[in-house]
Amino acid sequence: MSYKNENSVYGDLVTLCTQGLEWAGITGFTVKRANQVVNVNSTNPIVLIDRISSNQFGFQYPKEEYDEVEDNFNQKSCFIQDIKFNIRGLKRRAGIQQTPEISTSEDAIRGLMSYFQSPAGRKACSTLGYSVIKPKANPEPFFISDSDQYEKSPSFDIVLPVVQSYDHTIGKITEVDGEEEPI
Repeated sequence: MSYKNENSVYGDLVTLCTQGLEWAGITGFTVKRANQVVNVNSTNPIVLIDRISSNQFGFQYPKEEYDEVEDNFNQKSCFIQDIKFNIRGLKRRAGIQQTPEISTSEDAIRGLMSYFQSPAGRKACSTLGYSVIKPKANPEPFFISDSDQYEKSPSFDIVLPVVQSYDHTIGKITEVDGEEEPI
C-alpha cells in the first residue's frame, strides 16, 4: 500500500465513524474532523475526530520487486504508522426531554466503540488498510456550550496502525558508459 496522507486518513476515519453510527442505529449526528474550522454549538449533534499522535516504526530497508508487466523494478520503503485519535460526541441534553427513544452523545460514542470492536468494523478498517487497537477508556468531561450550559462530552481514544510506504520505480539499465579494457 502506498503512503496515505493526513487528509486521506481523516477522510477514511470520517467514513468509518459514519458507517459505525449507521451500524449502531444512531441517527442525527454529523461526523467532522476537529482540527478544522468548525462552528460547534450544542444544538446540532456532532462527532469530532482529533488526531492525538502519530508514531512511526520501521524504515529498516527498502523492498524491491520486479514488475514483469512494466518491465522495471519497484522499490518500497515501508514503515508502520500508529495513528492515535480521540473521538468525542456532543449533543445537547439541557432543555430537551430525555426519553428512551432519544440517543445521547454517550449512546453515539458507545456505538462507535462497539463498531470498531465488531467484526463489521474490523473488516471495514481492514478494507481501508488499517488494523484496530482496542478502544480504551470512555471519559465523560463537560463541554461548555455557547450558551454557557454544561453538556456531557463523552469520548474514547483509538489507535489505527497502518502500513505506509513510499514507492519508487527504478529504471532499467539502457546502456553502460565507460571505457573498454584491452584484452
